[in-house]
Amino acid sequence: MNKLCWVLLLHLGYNMWKEKDALFTDEDLEYVNASDKLICDTSIWNEITGMIPKCGIDTLVIDIGEGIRYQSHPEIAIEGSWSVERFKEELIRLRNLGITPMPKLNFSTCHDVWLAEYSRCVSTKKYYQVCKNL
Repeated sequence: MNKLCWVLLLHLGYNMWKEKDALFTDEDLEYVNASDKLICDTSIWNEITGMIPKCGIDTLVIDIGEGIRYQSHPEIAIEGSWSVERFKEELIRLRNLGITPMPKLNFSTCHDVWLAEYSRCVSTKKYYQVCKNL
């Protein structure tokens, strides 16, 4: 029998969109426009991840984006991006809380601003080489 999972999606990185869209209001722009600084607030992150097991959530999908300073492509990182080591420590902390972390990268061409200069290279050898090496 398959076990049912209760899942929450949290964004470490938010640089998915670049320009105002009809779906977003002016108040939303802080969260939908690409930023040169990581928006993730560590204290809120810790509060949420510490609380979710009590709510019965056992799986956390983490939208990473620009939230990690990738060793293969540090140029994608922004101010405040987590090191790979910090992210590994966070994965251990989450597992110790009983949470299964599921890192997620979005390569969709309408959610790829986090790829910085590579976001406009879709269908080129350069793009696929970067994605392969992350």
